[in-house]
Amino acid sequence: SRWGFTYANSSAAKLFERDRPALIGQTLWDVLPPSVHANHYESLAHAMLHREAVTREIFLEAINCWFEARTYPFGSGLILLLKDITSRKLQAERSNRMDRLESLGLLARGFAHDFNNLLTVLLGNLALAEMRLQNQPDKTVELQTAKQATLQAQSLVQQLLTFARGVEGERVLLQPK
Repeated sequence: SRWGFTYANSSAAKLFERDRPALIGQTLWDVLPPSVHANHYESLAHAMLHREAVTREIFLEAINCWFEARTYPFGSGLILLLKDITSRKLQAERSNRMDRLESLGLLARGFAHDFNNLLTVLLGNLALAEMRLQNQPDKTVELQTAKQATLQAQSLVQQLLTFARGVEGERVLLQPK
């Protein structure tokens, strides 16, 4: 068969959960999940047809691992070398997630500062309105309510800023007894 194994080392036998003689003659697509076939067949077929080396990253769901698959023309087929890159992929994913969180924090801080500036203007105008109406206490009830709501909004903005900054806090070494 065109994609059949003609040789497999012990690592391949372990990965595909077969003994080495059982792998010989089986096709690559018999031992890999359908998702790998769907995502990589075209590229590998192109490499075989044009006698080109190709490198792909494949994910094996059954064992939850990423592999770098390198193929090289050899005889009438290809040599396939698989290298486990799971830890590298997970580290890159963690780094990417941290970058996104940092960007989200910057966005939240910018929003919080701008919103806080608007609230400060609002509080200033409410204070001016209270001063103008200080002789008419019955007309300042709504201003007090608006002022209280604005102060609560400022408190929420401070919470958002604290969250967006990520409070470091003080670190203390504890000695267990």
